Amino acid sequence: MDRLYRCALDEVIETYHVGFLSPKERERINFAWQTIAPWPDAAQGLHRLRIRFKIVTLSNTDVSEVVNISKAGALPWDAIFAAEMVGIFKPDPRTYEMALRYLDVAADDAMMVACHKYDLLAAGALGMKTAFVARPLEFGPQGNVDTAFDERFDINAREFLDLADQLDC
Repeated sequence: MDRLYRCALDEVIETYHVGFLSPKERERINFAWQTIAPWPDAAQGLHRLRIRFKIVTLSNTDVSEVVNISKAGALPWDAIFAAEMVGIFKPDPRTYEMALRYLDVAADDAMMVACHKYDLLAAGALGMKTAFVARPLEFGPQGNVDTAFDERFDINAREFLDLADQLDC
């Protein structure tokens, strides 16, 4: 993934004539997103959820990137899974099945939590429970994000602290 991001960065720099940036500067910029701060409620909400549940992440980005992001944001995962482990991206069912297999958990004993509805619909189709967490700023202040609560999901939450409340954590 970092190579794809680097190619995109190089294209943006050239298209918009940003000016000369050394290869070292380009690498620093390319990896800067891996130190982004998590949503303000994320770490506290995850800590609360972890008291009662196993919490893992299943990402479409690389394991190394998830580790870097998680360490930078002090996110307390019990395990990290990534699409690269199965060689296919979500919402392909094999990504969810891989995580369930490694956790030795049946789909109906697991819950997918996400702000991306496509992700929840794919997990739900496998029999997983689903929790939608609205992230109005997912694509920035001018972004167009579907944050409407949806009856197709088992839980709809404003953020992770609300999710923890709804799950009695």
